[in-house]
Amino acid sequence: MKQQNVLTVAIVIALGGFLFGYDIAMMSGTTSQLETTFNLNSTWLGFTIAIAILGTIIGTLIIGKPAEKYGRKSSLIVLSGMFAVSTIGSATAFNWEMLLFFRFITGVLLGCITVITPMFIAEISPAKNGDSWFCSISFLWFLQFLWPLW
Repeated sequence: MKQQNVLTVAIVIALGGFLFGYDIAMMSGTTSQLETTFNLNSTWLGFTIAIAILGTIIGTLIIGKPAEKYGRKSSLIVLSGMFAVSTIGSATAFNWEMLLFFRFITGVLLGCITVITPMFIAEISPAKNGDSWFCSISFLWFLQFLWPLW
């Protein structure tokens, strides 16, 4: 793959990782609306926010074999499409159970994407620049948590 194409692909993939932190931070910013819309106490509100993190843990545990079998690029494409559907489902949830379901699925997908992305970037990066590219992508992932705070 040409170096310019690799850089473009790596940046697009890193933006996908950026969305993970953005999703968590934005969801945390909607707590008062969630409380009133779904009539939640503080325990269930916290669970509503945290269920995506629980899904992320599961996603990181289950993606290894499918990514090896179907390939990282194909897996990222399919997972990205599923992520778009689950995000739309979360945004249009008409009851709390539906919101929980889609938040959990979004978390699983984000966990899967988080595992596959660095491996895919390592595969497409030129050998002489691979480490610096991976460090740059890791830095963008770090910024994902700071961005919503600004």
